[in-house]
Amino acid sequence: MTMREKFSKFFCRQLQQIKAGGPRVLYNKLKRAFRLAYLSVAAPIAVYFKMDWPLAYDFLANRVFKKFKRLRLRGSGEKLQIKKLLEKGIDYLEKSTHQIPDLSGLKEWMRKSLLLGDFHEVKNDIKQSITVQQRTAEVQRQITKKYQLDGLDLEFIPRAVAQGSIGGYENLEAYIKAGMLGLHPNKKMIILLNPDVPVVNPCYLKYWSKYITIVSDLQAIEMLEPLEGRLTTPLNRFMYLQGKFWNSPMALGRVRGQWNKENRPPLLALSGQDYERGWRALRSLGLPQNAWFVALHVRESGWKDCGTSRENFRNADINTYFSAIKAITDAGGWVVRVGDPTMRKLPAMHQVVDYAHSQTKSDWMDIFLCSQCRFMIGTASGMCVVALTFGVPLVMTNLLPAHVIYYFTSNDLFIPRLCVSKETENYLSFNELIAPPLGTACTQTNFDNLNVRFVENTGEEIKELVDEMLERFNGGGQYHEEDEHLQKQFKSLTARCGQLYGNGDIVVNAMIGRNFLRKHSSLLPSSKLPNASIEV
Repeated sequence: MTMREKFSKFFCRQLQQIKAGGPRVLYNKLKRAFRLAYLSVAAPIAVYFKMDWPLAYDFLANRVFKKFKRLRLRGSGEKLQIKKLLEKGIDYLEKSTHQIPDLSGLKEWMRKSLLLGDFHEVKNDIKQSITVQQRTAEVQRQITKKYQLDGLDLEFIPRAVAQGSIGGYENLEAYIKAGMLGLHPNKKMIILLNPDVPVVNPCYLKYWSKYITIVSDLQAIEMLEPLEGRLTTPLNRFMYLQGKFWNSPMALGRVRGQWNKENRPPLLALSGQDYERGWRALRSLGLPQNAWFVALHVRESGWKDCGTSRENFRNADINTYFSAIKAITDAGGWVVRVGDPTMRKLPAMHQVVDYAHSQTKSDWMDIFLCSQCRFMIGTASGMCVVALTFGVPLVMTNLLPAHVIYYFTSNDLFIPRLCVSKETENYLSFNELIAPPLGTACTQTNFDNLNVRFVENTGEEIKELVDEMLERFNGGGQYHEEDEHLQKQFKSLTARCGQLYGNGDIVVNAMIGRNFLRKHSSLLPSSKLPNASIEV
């Protein structure tokens, strides 16, 4: 789309909104336009003369952030410019958040403060990112208490949980469980959802209405928005558990670990109606009534990456999963590939259904498949969250960023992607892989700046992990004394790495693949073997 087309589309949209809203909308748009023009001139002057005017720094920080997002989407070709933007953005945001706000300014202050934490994380300064998040959480607690809002006994859930990627529900699931476990006060939870803005999966959202109040009336939303801005818990950033700050990735593991130890049931259970219509749909796809099946989701770039290489580390080659698929069908099961129609089509295979390209694909059928499969094979993508919330075991493959290994439960198995130093062509150790800054690398730019490349799991490694899960369903796997020793070493390592994320009492709950750990035992810290060289 050309700039002229973009401008024309923007102009038409403004006219439509003014026509629908009348003089009030026109006044607000003119007011924003005047403010924008004024700040465009005044803010750079104020910053140049180092005036103590937080609004000026905030205005320029927003500009930096928009430019940074555009550059990051292009890939890793603008390293120096991105680095300068990060440093400039951090400087602006530190100056615009150094003053503690009052109640009226809390919402905007939290937005800027959380953005500052994000900038530090992208810069791979995890320690400073966590420090900023801790300060943000503490300021929010102090102000809501000062103005007696904590006595309302309610909190708001970020709208992005329902309107963003489906993976955002993982934080909601853990937070609800934490309240039920007594790890934080169990308040009434509300989410405001404008009916004109689509949600990622309406059927899935409906299941969560058991635990949260969904408000979609526009007048009610308008009345509640002032409270929402001050009482929203940023679940994807941090949680307070037993009065202690936890960054969310570690909180997920902490909560799910205790939940499983207490043998509590899953939060969600499929309704009878969805069960019946789900099996009718499966029979139409060729599955017998009593068949068991495995759901398979291998992330590709089509749905979210928009043709960029920014999140290639999350994607995988479906061809490397064919041996694992055959292991399942040889065992008598079926494989149902879930996903979206942008994925490459599967070739015809015995007892395999390419549901992603079928006419039965729907929001409710996605939930049925993830909730009723024997286990789910996945990559670092949100669909696996659905299976987890229904208590379905996960076989997680090609995992990056590495810190996601803390998310899972003792029912699950995983193997990470290993990383290789571009300088030495050696594998990085497990400690280097899991600890920050590499453990939180979440863009291709991060990996490039750290001078590493990632290595996809091989078809053999994936098949061996699936075989291990199949063994569990057939009476348990074979774990020799050496395997138990290696697993203990790996868990100890994750505990030490957890300290670097600000949470020293956290270890992985899931087991790393047995054969994968045997194969790469030299990457454990106690091993006397050198790092294995990669053949390029």
